[in-house]
Amino acid sequence: MKLSDLLVDPDRLDTFSPPRHAKTLNHRLWPKHEGASEIEVIHGFLGFGGGADPHFHAVSDQMIYMLSGELQIFGSEDNVVMKKGHFMFIPKGLEHRVEVLSPEGANIIVMYMPRLKVSDILPATHLQTAGI
Repeated sequence: MKLSDLLVDPDRLDTFSPPRHAKTLNHRLWPKHEGASEIEVIHGFLGFGGGADPHFHAVSDQMIYMLSGELQIFGSEDNVVMKKGHFMFIPKGLEHRVEVLSPEGANIIVMYMPRLKVSDILPATHLQTAGI
């Protein structure tokens, strides 16, 4: 196996915006090609005023690592502010909502295990939409 086959250049990847997300541009870093995988890694940029509507994942656990900017993550019991260098694990089934706090937006690395499917981004039943 050649290392050059495993290198990922985000500038050459397709950009997508996931359902229930506003002002969000993602690049799928891994898996590099479509197909089954136990993990998915995404570089995401969330613009100021954007974020994610209240939702949860029934199948996939989600992990977020902050590269820059600030996000506020709302849950049913409390909320947190994520800043550069912060990491968060969001287990499947936990309802959450995301708002971008920083005017310059936020850059994040998001990992899903197993790989996220569009059908696994489900609307929350207990959290309310606010500010998105």
